[in-house]
Order: sequence, then structure tokens, then C-alpha cells
Amino acid sequence: MSTTKKAAETAENTEVSAAETTADTATTVTIEKSQLDKLLGMYDELQELKKSMPTDSKAEKIKQDKELVKLIEKANKESEELVEYIAPTGSIKSNKNIEVNINGVQYTVPRGVKTNIPRKVAEIIDNSIKQAEFAQGVQDKAAEIAQQAIAEGRI
Repeated sequence: MSTTKKAAETAENTEVSAAETTADTATTVTIEKSQLDKLLGMYDELQELKKSMPTDSKAEKIKQDKELVKLIEKANKESEELVEYIAPTGSIKSNKNIEVNINGVQYTVPRGVKTNIPRKVAEIIDNSIKQAEFAQGVQDKAAEIAQQAIAEGRI
């Protein structure tokens, strides 16, 4: 762009010549300087418009979808990776094994025994234990509040 502007600015006559040579033909075009200035101005405006236009949304969406598929595949691969796991023994009342069902696939994990299980199964067991502990804490707090209310005669 700066080369064409420089050529337009250095033109002394009211007519400017531009030559284009290809392998087959040579073409010379003559236009007035004012027309060249107008064309260069339009070119600059088009370049600014091009910069401000959003990228092709379809191509961008396809690219994002491909990246998402890669991330999902990576997560699936990681969740299927086998890890060593020892399930907590729990209380005497608890079952000897922990049963985990994921999308119709049944996993049986023995308590207190080191086993290799998919990472997703270990995460489900760990999350289940954390939820049970949290629920027990909420239940204990509610029982404590009820005992206080009874002691104070509010209930």
C-alpha cells in the first residue's frame, strides 16, 4: 500500500501510467491522478473494513468443534486410565463390595483390597464418600440445633 501511495504522491502530471507484465501479455493503463487517489482511498477503506469484519464463523465453529472433540477424547482416555485404588473398609454393616454403575457398565470394587480400576470409578467412589460425610455433618448440625431448641423449651 505504501508503494502505491508513494507512486501517487510523486506523480507530477495529471495522468499516471501503470504497467503490468505477465508471461503472456503486457498491459499499460493510463488514468488521471485524481482517479488514482480515489482508488487508493477506496483501497484503504476496504482494508480497514476487512480488519473490522468478523472471521468466517462457520470455519471458526468447525475449528472449535474439532478442539472440543479432542478435549473430550483426552478426558475419556484419562477417565479410562487404570489407577491403583483401595476402597475404604467402612463399617461392619457396609457391604463387602462397592457397586458402581456407569452408563450400564457395572463395576464391583472390593473394600480394603488394592485393585486397579478406571480413574472415573475411583473418582465416583471418592465423591460419594465426600457427599456422605457432608450429609452426615449437616444431619449432625440439625440434630444439635434441635437438642438446643428442646433444652431451651422452644420445641
